[in-house]
Amino acid sequence: MAWSAFGAIAAIAVAGLLVPVRSTIDNTNVALILVLVVVAAATFGGRTAGVVTSIVSALAFNYFQTEPFYTLRISDRDDIVSAVLLLVVGLAVGEIAVLARRRQAVAVEHVTGARQLERVTALLAQGASEDEVWEAVRDGIVAELGLKSCHFEPGGGLRHLPRIERDGRLLEGEKHFTGSGFALPSEGVEILVERGGAAVGRLVLEPSVGRAVSRDQRRVAVALADSFAVVVGRSGAPRALA
Repeated sequence: MAWSAFGAIAAIAVAGLLVPVRSTIDNTNVALILVLVVVAAATFGGRTAGVVTSIVSALAFNYFQTEPFYTLRISDRDDIVSAVLLLVVGLAVGEIAVLARRRQAVAVEHVTGARQLERVTALLAQGASEDEVWEAVRDGIVAELGLKSCHFEPGGGLRHLPRIERDGRLLEGEKHFTGSGFALPSEGVEILVERGGAAVGRLVLEPSVGRAVSRDQRRVAVALADSFAVVVGRSGAPRALA
């Protein structure tokens, strides 16, 4: 909402500030300047900010830059075309900016997940202790999924929780869309820790409210749990870890 308001205010301000020079600047150029405002709002604020800013830009362009001035009427057909194109181009360019932002976020997710896995794999190769591997796995899952906490319970656990499957799917639990993706169920989720085809325990994850988590991020969390399975209970019976 903040970026939507900022984009709308910026569009009105830009259109208003260009009033003193509207006799020397073609309306097409004014429209292009307002498109830049839409792009900025969509890039930083997302789809909603882009749509709101695009609509306000078209209205501000109409109000400040087309005759009769300071009304929402337009007398010149070319100005009508410019206003409509400003709205359409603004929406289209804003959507492109949103998609570009999303792709960049996905790329960052992949890099972050790879680094978490590399860290744990390196510890396993060095023969690190169970506690050292657990600390890396726990911190990696918390960072990857934006959790409040993560702990390991040996055995089957005392209560049933929605489970993240091996392919990253979440078949149970409330699915809440945050605008940028689905958040994990607020009651918590579990990831089975399996070795030799049998479960030796589970990871219990406490999600942050409203934090969107992609399927790829959930798959990274399962891969980290698999890495922990290599060392859990290596020196004896599995024990609870926080």
